[in-house]
Amino acid sequence: MTQKYDIKNFVNDLEVRIFPDAVLRECSDEIYSFDNDLKEFAHHMFSFMIAHNGIGLAAPQIGLLRRIITVDLEKIEKVLINPVILSYSKEKDNEIEECLSIPDQLYDVNRDYSVEISAKNINGKNLHFEIKGLAARVLQHEIDHLDGCLICDKGTKVENYQS
Repeated sequence: MTQKYDIKNFVNDLEVRIFPDAVLRECSDEIYSFDNDLKEFAHHMFSFMIAHNGIGLAAPQIGLLRRIITVDLEKIEKVLINPVILSYSKEKDNEIEECLSIPDQLYDVNRDYSVEISAKNINGKNLHFEIKGLAARVLQHEIDHLDGCLICDKGTKVENYQS
């Protein structure tokens, strides 16, 4: 199965999909083709995430139902293709999260403190790693997007939050 990304048309119209946009509730399809179109799309997706002050972005958030996320975190590949959480820690923690697709709202979300991840990099090379803390939280958040799950499904809305 070949998957093409109409980069020239798609990236010119990039915009964050805002809840309740139906695309945010869909499950994303796996990626099988690791070609230049995918690399170009990933580059635009990463740049778009940075321009919107994000530290993570999932393709459904910009309207593409494919299993690709970008992250801007130390010690993690900037692009993860077909990421899967293989195992979760017993230790959990609650933290305040925000989401580009649910602007101006904060949620207190209980997540696993560490996770074991399997994914591919932009060249199709297999990756396998364990990650903890903020990085684990961000990856869980973005992988949830690939399955149509949002922070409003997992957390409690925070009213009158003061940092």
